[in-house]
Amino acid sequence: VRRATGLQEHAKYWVTLGAEALDGGAGSSKGMQRPPAAAPSLMTRSRSRTKDPEWCETYLLAPWQLGEPLQLKLYLRRRLQTRMVGVVSVPSDFFDARACEGALPLEGLPESLLYFRVVPVRVRETTVALDHKAATPTGTEGGRLGLTVDTATMAVTCIRDDGLLAVCGAEQLLEAKRPKCGDYLIQVNGISGTADELLAALRSGRVEALSFRRARPLEEDAPLREAKEEQDGEEEAAQAPEAGRSFNPPPRTSAASSAIDRS
Repeated sequence: VRRATGLQEHAKYWVTLGAEALDGGAGSSKGMQRPPAAAPSLMTRSRSRTKDPEWCETYLLAPWQLGEPLQLKLYLRRRLQTRMVGVVSVPSDFFDARACEGALPLEGLPESLLYFRVVPVRVRETTVALDHKAATPTGTEGGRLGLTVDTATMAVTCIRDDGLLAVCGAEQLLEAKRPKCGDYLIQVNGISGTADELLAALRSGRVEALSFRRARPLEEDAPLREAKEEQDGEEEAAQAPEAGRSFNPPPRTSAASSAIDRS
């Protein structure tokens, strides 16, 4: 979420972003419907006393179902009153295969624009169980977590090498799967929630487990897909029949075709 322009009132502004639940109609993915309560929603920080709020904040919205539009709602608070003043709906075909960037008009606010960037990603989740009896590099047991997160996005900004999270993560996970800066904290003690709820859980008592989500842009997979397609083409060419000979190649299974389509 980047910024909004063309607003008329000096006030406090923030944006919520979430997926519009599918209605199960013809435009939905396989006709499936997500319960409205299950659709995730996130909220930016507020920007006060301005007509041109700027956020430049990055959030990870997951899970997301193919076909769901992204909905961004602009809220205003002024003179102790809060109201939603504009909505932007981004169709899924804008971003389901590659990143999209730009601005769309806010419905309900003439001549106003909301600027954004959406990047489709693959996600991987990992959990670290925290052993409070584990000795940290300082030689003490039950040390500090050694974790710092952005309080709005829950993105990890720092993991101390001498903290409990780093020590336990090194014991339980391969290096490539250990939490690192840029991952997102999604659960504390197996419980998920809003950023405020997760922060409260971190501060309220003994933390036994932390779960993280890592995002990888789909566009990073493009070179791998192209290399795979080129290799498949070369193999098919090598197996092509010589002139004058009959050749009936074995049919591909549906599972193999599906795997190729998804890649």
